Amino acid sequence: MIPFLAQLGSRTAGIILLALSAIVTLAAAWLIWSSIARWEAIASINAYHIAILARADKDAQTLAREAASELPQNPVTALPMLDLSRDQDAQSLARLSVQATARQRHLLETAAALSEVLAGRPPGDVTGDDGVLLRYLAALPRSGPAAAPTLTDGDPPQRGILALTLQRRFRAAWAAGDGDAVRAAAGPLLLLDPRQPDASRLRAILYAADPQITPTRLQTAITDALSDIKSRVAFVRQLCVLLPKRSADLVAIIPAGQQTPDEHRLGASTNTGTLDEQVRFAIDHPDQALVETLLPRALALGRGDQARLLFNLLTADRKPPFALAVATLEGDVESVIALSGDLPELHPQISPPIIADGTMTFQLATPSGLLPHARIDLRIDGRPVSESAISRVASLVSVNIGTMKGPYELRLGSRLVASGKLTP
Repeated sequence: MIPFLAQLGSRTAGIILLALSAIVTLAAAWLIWSSIARWEAIASINAYHIAILARADKDAQTLAREAASELPQNPVTALPMLDLSRDQDAQSLARLSVQATARQRHLLETAAALSEVLAGRPPGDVTGDDGVLLRYLAALPRSGPAAAPTLTDGDPPQRGILALTLQRRFRAAWAAGDGDAVRAAAGPLLLLDPRQPDASRLRAILYAADPQITPTRLQTAITDALSDIKSRVAFVRQLCVLLPKRSADLVAIIPAGQQTPDEHRLGASTNTGTLDEQVRFAIDHPDQALVETLLPRALALGRGDQARLLFNLLTADRKPPFALAVATLEGDVESVIALSGDLPELHPQISPPIIADGTMTFQLATPSGLLPHARIDLRIDGRPVSESAISRVASLVSVNIGTMKGPYELRLGSRLVASGKLTP
C-alpha cells in the first residue's frame, strides 16, 4: 500500500482512493470531450471552407458559428466570425493571439493590419505580399486605380486580401472612367473566381475591350449578363465612356426608343442599328443633323421609302444636296431632268416591243441607266390598257394585250416616251 495511505484507516483510505478515482475519471472525460470538441471544430471549419467555395453563404455562416462556439479561443475557428471593419471585432484579435502559434500570430497580425486599412488607417509594417497589397489598398483612395503592385513568388498573399484588392482596384477604375485600368483589373478578378456573381459582367467588359469579338457576340454577352433593360442600358453607356472605340457597336444594343440623339447619330454614322427604327426616332425627335446622317445610309441601302421620309424632314435650305440622289433612287425622271438639265441621256426610252402569245414585252430605261418608276400610261388604238395588265421587273415590262392591235402610245406622266403600231 502507499505509505501515506498506510497511516490512515482503511475507511479513510478507501474514501481518498475513491475521490482520486473520480478526479482521474473527470480528467479523462475532459480530455476526451476536448478532443471531440476539437475534431468537431476542425470538421466545422473544413465544411465552412467548402461552403465558401460552393458559394453557400448561409451554410458557411452557420458552420463558422459552430466552429467558433466549439473552440472560441482558437484563431483558426474564431477568425471567420469576425468582421474586421468593426472595432469591437478587431479588438478581439489581441485576445486570440494569447494562445496562438507563431504561424497563427502572423495571421492575426495580418488581420489586424487589414482592420486598420478598412478603418482608413495605414496598415503598419506587414511583411510579404500581404503587406504589399495592404499598402496598395491603403493608398488606393488617394492614388486612384494605379498599376497593380508587383508580388513576389515566395510569399503568396491571403486569398481574401488579394480578392479585396482586385475588387477595389476594379471599382476605382470603373468610377474614374479609366478604360485601360478597368480592362487590366477585370481579367485577374475574373480569373481569381470565375464563378463569382459578377462573372458575366466582367466577361462582357473583356469582350467589349477585345476588337476581335464580333458585335453579335458582344450583344449576346451583355444581354446574358444583364436581363433588366434599365441596368443593361446604364451598363452599356458606361462602357461607351470607358471604351469609346467600341461605342458604335455598343450603342446598337440600346433600344432605338431609348437612344439619345447623339447615340442615334453615332449608330447611323456607323451603319449599326435598324434603319427603320432610327428613321422612326428621327420622325418623333426632329434633328437635322441626325436626318443628314441617316439619309445617305438610306440611299446606299436603296431604301427609297425611308429616303423620302427623311428628305421630307429636311428644311428647304438643306434639301438641295440630297434632292438629285433621292429623285434618282425613286426613278423620278422629271425631277432628275429638272435638277440636272434637259440632257438626252436622261430621257426615257423603250426597246423595240416584242409581241408573242398576246404579250407585249420591252425594256424601259434612260440611256444613263435610270429606271423610271412613274406610272405607265399605255394606249392601243386609243384604248387605255389596264394597269393590272402591266407587270414590271427592273427595266423589263410585260403587258398582257390579248388581241389588241393598232397604233399605240406610251407615256410616263405627260411625257411621250414611245409610239408605233402593233400588228398581229
